[in-house]
Amino acid sequence: MKVNVLLIVVLLSIFAGVTYEQSPAIVDPKPEAQIQALVNELRDAAKRKDRAVYERVLADGFFFIHSNGATETRQVYINKFASGAQTVQQDGIAIQDELVTIYGENSAVYVMRGVLNDPAKNVELSLRTVLVFSRINGRWQEIYGQTSPLPPRPKAALVDLKLYDSYIGEYEIRDGVVFTVRREGNILRTAQTNRQPGELIPKSDTEFVWYNPNMVFDGQVTFIKADNGQVTHVAFRSNGNELWRAKKVK
Repeated sequence: MKVNVLLIVVLLSIFAGVTYEQSPAIVDPKPEAQIQALVNELRDAAKRKDRAVYERVLADGFFFIHSNGATETRQVYINKFASGAQTVQQDGIAIQDELVTIYGENSAVYVMRGVLNDPAKNVELSLRTVLVFSRINGRWQEIYGQTSPLPPRPKAALVDLKLYDSYIGEYEIRDGVVFTVRREGNILRTAQTNRQPGELIPKSDTEFVWYNPNMVFDGQVTFIKADNGQVTHVAFRSNGNELWRAKKVK
């Protein structure tokens, strides 16, 4: 019954030319679903160059920070989408993760990780997008947005995958801090005490890039062998400097 009443109100407001308080895309009472509906509506509006949607959803004082550090005011941001200047970027983003977090009754944060492909410009960028929403006068509006660059996935060198088994194990960096390597099919996974896990992507038979799609991280792992070919240590380098060398203990 409530859904029917809401539908009637929306239809009356459209035919009467009255601006309703909330987006027509929002019918789910859960705030997480409401925020996701708004994000989806903005994406669709970008394809249609629908200025009205952006003017309704973006709050007064809204501003956006791009991955290159450039900032845009609400009006400049709306003008770019209404003119179609951002349409290619919207269409070219492959969304990989989305998360909505609600804080109290009036604040929400939307986080997305995606890859932007623009074949015309030979561009592929991994980006993190953060959008902040606030409930203003009873309806959700976007008050802030930001994109940040993430590292592209390195290209893997061709190596003998049989070597991977010799790298599996635990390496002790110091007391209580262990670097662990395990194999999942043709992929080497790594974990370190108190550090985010990652994937080891080969540069050569013994050198690997420590890759995590969620963070900008310049890390390289080198497996060190004894004269008999047995792996004895692993060394970690960042920005050209060796930060630690760990002995294989298991």
